[in-house]
Amino acid sequence: MKKNILLIILLLACSVIWVSFARATTTKILGQGGLIDQAIDFDAVDDEVNLGSAADLDNMTTLTFAAWINPDTDGSVSNKYIYSTDGSSDGDGFALCLIDTGTRTIALYVDTNSTNLVRISNDNSIPLNEWSYVAVTWTGNIGAAADVHIYVDGNEVSYQTSTNGVGTFNDSTNNKFIGNVFSAGGGTFDGEICAPCLWNTVLSEAEINQCYNAYTYQQIRSVRPANIVRMFEFEDVPVGASFDGVSIKDSAGIANATGSDGANNTGLICTDAS
Repeated sequence: MKKNILLIILLLACSVIWVSFARATTTKILGQGGLIDQAIDFDAVDDEVNLGSAADLDNMTTLTFAAWINPDTDGSVSNKYIYSTDGSSDGDGFALCLIDTGTRTIALYVDTNSTNLVRISNDNSIPLNEWSYVAVTWTGNIGAAADVHIYVDGNEVSYQTSTNGVGTFNDSTNNKFIGNVFSAGGGTFDGEICAPCLWNTVLSEAEINQCYNAYTYQQIRSVRPANIVRMFEFEDVPVGASFDGVSIKDSAGIANATGSDGANNTGLICTDAS
């Protein structure tokens, strides 16, 4: 009996050591030591992932968008877009972006046909050359900037700008983009984006923390799975290859996006998200 007890204790101790070792030696992207492997590196010039203009992406007003981001440098272009439905006209979409000319704030703009809704975090909300989990939720109330909530690494940020909007928007004719705005519109993200996910509902802070602390893609997909509109794992090409011209599959295995490295034919490289 004593031998059996000692054997059980030894096995449990080995299991604890193995789990600790596995967490210490895997990438720190997902939560506190998750297993996630691939991202896209955007070149800050003209890279984009084009999601098209499917009906389930059009005119979303109740939503959550979240992604891991790793910005490279402070740039000369003010807004570096993480996700955008905005077009080149007034009143035609919204955008989540990093304002990286020294301030490194996160902002959500809703471009209306009158007064835009604006919600901007305090300066230095995002570090450079480090992975951060960014999430934004919005109830769809254009008249209340306080209904927009921005989270970094599971914690809601403080805000320096909260401008209530007036009017409406219609993005139904616009393509939607990860890493850019209306087809190389001058706001290409500078750095890596990993595991972007879009829900057609507002996640709670606890659910956002569940995603932030997840260890696998499957754990993220387990959060309101019926409400996930798009999630991308960026495993369509091997690390080091380009996503240019690639039909990118979402987590359901459907090719729902296309990559383009733009006129300069650089960037949009698949990276090991570590």
